[in-house]
Amino acid sequence: MGVANVIFCNANKVQQDYFGSHLLRPPMSKMRQALKEGLEQAGETYLPKVHVAKRLKYFLEEQLDQICPDTIRMVGHPQKSWLPPLPPMRDVQVPPNGRILVGVGPEAGWQDPYELELLGEHGFQGISLGPRTYRTEVALISLLALANERLEMADLQEKGRR
Repeated sequence: MGVANVIFCNANKVQQDYFGSHLLRPPMSKMRQALKEGLEQAGETYLPKVHVAKRLKYFLEEQLDQICPDTIRMVGHPQKSWLPPLPPMRDVQVPPNGRILVGVGPEAGWQDPYELELLGEHGFQGISLGPRTYRTEVALISLLALANERLEMADLQEKGRR
């Protein structure tokens, strides 16, 4: 799906022991091995860069623009807590050859309103998979697939204009 960066970022509802996982401990060789296995299965060759950010606000204010410049920033959150209704991914405006950064919260979701407002202040737009709350890995795969499809649609639309 063309993932350039994987960022593990702390949030209010992340379990305290999460960043103690063997996958996230330096030198992150287990993480790289897991990513390589995924690449082999997908037939991809580009290994994403892995970043660990233990403080959400610091990451957004000090690191995000260096790691992910010029990206359309989307944050997944259940539809029920956003007003007005969130757009589906297909309605997101994407330039040709654009890039999308997808923010997926912890199992319990983003802290509403603080974290969602903080993300919004840094350019994230809400995107919905509907009213249900999904496990993080399901939300991640779903949002990545939708983002990839939207990028492909934008590129096809541009080719059709030529």
